[in-house]
Amino acid sequence: MKKGWMLAVALSGALLVAGGVVTDGGAASADEAKAASGVAGAKATDDAKPETAKEGAKKEAPAKEGEAGKAAAEEKEAGAKKEKKKEKEAGGDKPAGGAKAEGAVKAEGAAKEPPAAIPADAKAAAADAPVEVKLGGAVEKKDGAAADGVAAEKDKAKATAKKEPAADKKKKDVGPPMFRLRDGTRLAGTPSLQDIHVATAYGKLTVPVPEVVRVRFAAAEDTQTATKVAAEVQALASEEFDRREEAMTALRQIGAPALDALKKAAESEDEEVKSRAEKLLSELEESLDEAEGEEAILGPIAGDEDEVVTVKFTVRGKIEERTFSLATRYGALSLSRDAIVSVVFQETANTKVPFSIPGTTFAGDNKWVDTKLAFASGEQVRITAQGQINMEQFGQATGPEGTTNVSGQFESFPGGALVGRIGDKGKPFLIGSDYDGAANGAGSLFLGVALKNGQVSGGYQVEVEKEGES
Repeated sequence: MKKGWMLAVALSGALLVAGGVVTDGGAASADEAKAASGVAGAKATDDAKPETAKEGAKKEAPAKEGEAGKAAAEEKEAGAKKEKKKEKEAGGDKPAGGAKAEGAVKAEGAAKEPPAAIPADAKAAAADAPVEVKLGGAVEKKDGAAADGVAAEKDKAKATAKKEPAADKKKKDVGPPMFRLRDGTRLAGTPSLQDIHVATAYGKLTVPVPEVVRVRFAAAEDTQTATKVAAEVQALASEEFDRREEAMTALRQIGAPALDALKKAAESEDEEVKSRAEKLLSELEESLDEAEGEEAILGPIAGDEDEVVTVKFTVRGKIEERTFSLATRYGALSLSRDAIVSVVFQETANTKVPFSIPGTTFAGDNKWVDTKLAFASGEQVRITAQGQINMEQFGQATGPEGTTNVSGQFESFPGGALVGRIGDKGKPFLIGSDYDGAANGAGSLFLGVALKNGQVSGGYQVEVEKEGES
């Protein structure tokens, strides 16, 4: 029995030295080898207990057996450390095992691992973000109020871009001033002067050319025409009937420039000259009142004062410039003011011109305020007025509409009403607080109050809308 026990121990040590017990072709661990040796010892002895066998193995094993076990343990520990190092380099700590087992675990994990869940706060941030947010490799598009707000801003920006014109858009080309000459010629040219100087009854004015709308020169400045007018007026006293008739025809053709000379002739002591002059005056003044459109504002102007219409007001006086140097499409040109009827510098939109009409502007006594605003027959006239006057002799107060409590002051108009007239002999019309109608004649607009006389205080503030005025 002792031999059998020693044989079992020897067999166990040999197997440990070899690195373990061979079982089904696979390598076993040191614990498995010990267990196997214990089983073998149990089989070799019929009556000995396993614990006694193990203790005996420990006590009786030769020195070589202990050294071999220690070497095997160190070798196993070195292998385990080496395996852990490889796993760390591969990117994660995994249990020790063969390469085949590790690969299988990795493959299985990749197949079964669910996608990472998106945190709630990340989703909220993505909903509010003004751009698309990439989460987990997929693009999550924004929606909700934040997305609608961004889209609305973009649409608004596009609409604004369509409505707003480009900042560098060029203004409409106005073109050069148009000169109307006394021989009927029309000529476009740009004058070299920067200002127009006008001598008025209230002093000298300097008007910048860019502020000038149009200019009309007095007929008296046309020396050639003035000489012809004087000769024809003198011919009215000719002893020859045919010559007197020729003079009448010539003066009709001259028109407005002959008015001043004819007014003087109408005061002649020669009855023939006087009657013919009065007839011509009546014809010419009527024709001027009926003048329409361009002729009314650009045609010849009677008298010895020039007219300068600016974007702010109208000036009457003597234009001091005697010649105008022009740059035209045909080259440089110099024009004498005597040869010019009128010049249009620019076209302007309608603007309102203010006037103050005192209550003492008695139209019934032929006292009017000349606005110096020329209207053509049929041209639209727009006037607004406000204010109040006190007619002390009647104990009445009224506004621009007038009052029917006061009558018989000026034609059939309500007493104290604001009235108007176009031209020296135009038919008066009621303006009131608001007037919008066509001019019933041609000429300057006059304003007055429908009264003859009396103690009157207060007045009306009037605005007249007129092209090229302000």
